[in-house]
Amino acid sequence: MILAAFVALSHFGLVPHGFNPGQWSVLSFYVVSGFLMEHLFKKLSVGGQRRWFYLDRVMRIFPLFLFLLLVFGIALHHSWRQIGINALLFPLNYTSFTGTALIISPTWSLACEAQFYLLVPFLAVCSTRVIRMMMAASVALFAMSPFLPYSTFWAYQGLPGVLFSFLSGILIRRKDASSLHVAWVVFAGLMAFFVYSKIAHLGLPTGIHINVCAGYLIALPVVSRLALLSPNHKWDQRLGLLSYPLFLVHAPLRDLGCLYHLTQLHMLGWLIVSIAAAVLLVVALERPLDRVRYKLRGTAWRTTFRSLPHSPMPPQMAAATVGHQPRLPSREKCRTRYLGPYLPSSLCLVEEEPIRCEHSLRLGDAILCLHPDRRSFEKPDPLDLSSSR
Repeated sequence: MILAAFVALSHFGLVPHGFNPGQWSVLSFYVVSGFLMEHLFKKLSVGGQRRWFYLDRVMRIFPLFLFLLLVFGIALHHSWRQIGINALLFPLNYTSFTGTALIISPTWSLACEAQFYLLVPFLAVCSTRVIRMMMAASVALFAMSPFLPYSTFWAYQGLPGVLFSFLSGILIRRKDASSLHVAWVVFAGLMAFFVYSKIAHLGLPTGIHINVCAGYLIALPVVSRLALLSPNHKWDQRLGLLSYPLFLVHAPLRDLGCLYHLTQLHMLGWLIVSIAAAVLLVVALERPLDRVRYKLRGTAWRTTFRSLPHSPMPPQMAAATVGHQPRLPSREKCRTRYLGPYLPSSLCLVEEEPIRCEHSLRLGDAILCLHPDRRSFEKPDPLDLSSSR
């Protein structure tokens, strides 16, 4: 929600001395997305069921995007051809080459993120060493981008030049602190060079590069810190639900106001109007769609569990239960059907990894962990994914 608000304010004119908090927020979105998407993919694709990940992402992105595209495409008098091209989404960050007019201007970054989603199944199974190599190649391309034609594309709009930010999120998820420290130092040096190029008037188009470096230098430690926390507050979840609608609705709403000569409203006024519109979209569209999406996630879990072989409870697990009788949910309130007396979970609460675990039983929407080092009964997913785009 906070990141989306900064994006909106930057589009409303909050760009002091060329420093753009909206661009910082976009880089933060990318780092958060890398962190969350690897987690979500491993959660939904146990047993090779990759289609559930793609279906979840399509349900998250496209319904609201297509609805707002249709509404504002008609309201802003765009042609049906323009609406159709924008509906494709994936090529929208190539406008530097195609000249396509964006009906919802921030959707170029959504296109970049959607392209990253296509790579997630490959990246999630890559070793950390391979992730580091790809990240180094992306950083090298970003560093060379001021000397390339279409430098803004290679530094900010195109996936190859900003892939490092998504991969940083994956490395945060994998707790590869040493690589992240190196990346932070490298970007601090790049930012120093880009600032010097401006001061010395070297003629390089490095304004966007300075903002990308600033956003990354802020996002990396902040996201790394937040990754250690697992907030489960209702207000946090509700604010998270506003993020995607606010990100999409603020720019075309301002364009519509300019079309009808409503330009006197202050940027904070536009932000308030945009938040109000986002609230309406959450109530009317986002919540019903999220309920469908979470049902599909439940279907993904049940499909995966049906593919796992049934086996009797091992003797060591039976012994571990002696003297430890946790309070279990009633059978009537169980959201997932019991598939057998012993059902291996796909998430080990001790290792916090999505692997088959002989110490865990899945009961409803929670997991009973019988490992001697951690006997507990809790939700298997400590992350609130509803706040991600």
